[in-house]
Amino acid sequence: MTQLCTKQSSLRPQTASQLKNDDISLQLDTLMIRPLSANPISAGQNGTFLTEEGGNNYSVIERLRIDPVLDQFSFSVRSAKKKKLNIKTTKEAWLKKTKPEDEKIHPFVDQSLNGLDNSDEYDTDIEEDFPKPENKYRADPTGIYRYQEKCIKSGILPISYLRRHIGRRNVRMRHHYLGGEASKAIAEALRVNTVTESLDLSDNYLKCCGARFIADMMLDNMFILHMNLSNNFIRTRGVEALSVMLQNNTTLKTLSLSGNQLCDRDAGLLVEGIKNNDTLQSLDLSNNNIGELGGIYLGNGLAINESLVDIDLSWNCITRKGAVGVAQALKSNKVLEVLDISWNGIGLEGAAALQKYLPANKKLRILDLTNNRITAEAAKKLAIGLKKNQVLETIILNQNAMKHEGVEAILKAAQVNLVLKLISLEEVGLNASNYNLMQELCVDRDLTILHGGTGGYKRPTAIKSTLNIFRVFLEEKGSDLKRALEQQDKEEVGGLYSEEVKYCLKDTGLRLTNRQLDMLIEEIDASTTGNFKYSDLLSINTITEHFKRKYSQCLSDNATVNSMTKHMGRQVTFT
Repeated sequence: MTQLCTKQSSLRPQTASQLKNDDISLQLDTLMIRPLSANPISAGQNGTFLTEEGGNNYSVIERLRIDPVLDQFSFSVRSAKKKKLNIKTTKEAWLKKTKPEDEKIHPFVDQSLNGLDNSDEYDTDIEEDFPKPENKYRADPTGIYRYQEKCIKSGILPISYLRRHIGRRNVRMRHHYLGGEASKAIAEALRVNTVTESLDLSDNYLKCCGARFIADMMLDNMFILHMNLSNNFIRTRGVEALSVMLQNNTTLKTLSLSGNQLCDRDAGLLVEGIKNNDTLQSLDLSNNNIGELGGIYLGNGLAINESLVDIDLSWNCITRKGAVGVAQALKSNKVLEVLDISWNGIGLEGAAALQKYLPANKKLRILDLTNNRITAEAAKKLAIGLKKNQVLETIILNQNAMKHEGVEAILKAAQVNLVLKLISLEEVGLNASNYNLMQELCVDRDLTILHGGTGGYKRPTAIKSTLNIFRVFLEEKGSDLKRALEQQDKEEVGGLYSEEVKYCLKDTGLRLTNRQLDMLIEEIDASTTGNFKYSDLLSINTITEHFKRKYSQCLSDNATVNSMTKHMGRQVTFT
């Protein structure tokens, strides 16, 4: 409704001169017309006012137009109820007048007049038909708010440890017995998390449903690089979901599924993900029930995979044709550098397959065959493959009944293969002639042979050889390791967790089995807290102290330690 007021109007119009000099809001206040803006309105401008018509009836006066030439002003009246105005708030806002005079629009206009338009061009209520969408979640880079909301909806108790650590790059939450429902809330939180890079949920009884929630989360999360789901009984349905995740995820580098009771069928499902993934670099399938058929499946996957650098198949049941399938993959695989197939049972057939396919491999550097039923005949076949291989640096043959003939065949192969740097024959029978042959090999070239000695005399230890390999690695790639550790230490505190150090060692090229890496980290971490200063590692101080602490008492000649310490301190210097 539009009204025109002149001098005969009950609103008592003002003259042009008066309109120019007087505050219109004060003139109209006597007529119980209150502007919604606390600022004065000059002649020729528009304004929005509130008038009381009697009782509790209110009207809104919009687009008040002052015309100084015609000495009149016009306005439109709209019911306050139609606009659902809060009259009490309106009157309070007008009476307070707390805003500065230089503010053009009172904030109340935006807060209380939902959809009220002061434009001269149109007048519409369409805003009421299309309400503004509301954000379901607030800014939540860690996912903590989403986790709390999910816990409330599901009726579960939030885990205080997760609430404290979900904002960290390394989330290590083991042995919490989460189950499926609690893991669903965690997965929803991690779905929007942009901080965490390493996730360890081992031994939480996730089962297949929990594994499915985590796998579905990884389809959206592109920030987690390392994930440990070992000892969670994920079974077939969980593996199926993880296989789909591997086919679509493009950031995950390390995945551990150890101790999940996986069988041959699960290995076949997982292979589909391995075939179509080109970013996963390390896969741990140890301590499962993968058998002969599973070995064939995995061999087919490894043959065409182009990203896996390290795979752990230890403590399974891979025998005969399964071992042949894994060995056959070495012929065409061009990226795998660490193969741990210890504690299986490859036997004579597996050794014969290695004899055939090892010479063709150009990448494998570490092969662990501990306790694999390798007899003297199998050792002789394996030795033939070692003679022709030109890249293998470490072979571990502990706890195999090779007898003296088998040990002799391996040692003679080492005489021909000049690339080998470490041979481990611990808990393997050794006679005097073979012991003398070992000594000659170690003197003539840079080769470390671990053995039980003759009666335990001068017996080398695994940790000593591992530290020696690490020393050589520091001499060659110490600057690269330093750069990787500094990049991992984003908070610049000078300390990292053991898992983070392990990732850096792998990324910079240190090729050891998982057991060797764990042994190395445990020995370097003198505080045994899992968190240590990597500067000591780079400056070789920790290794030096280790040798002094561990071996000075058991070695009769202390000059061995002193010479090694002097050599290591001289060789490793970084800028």
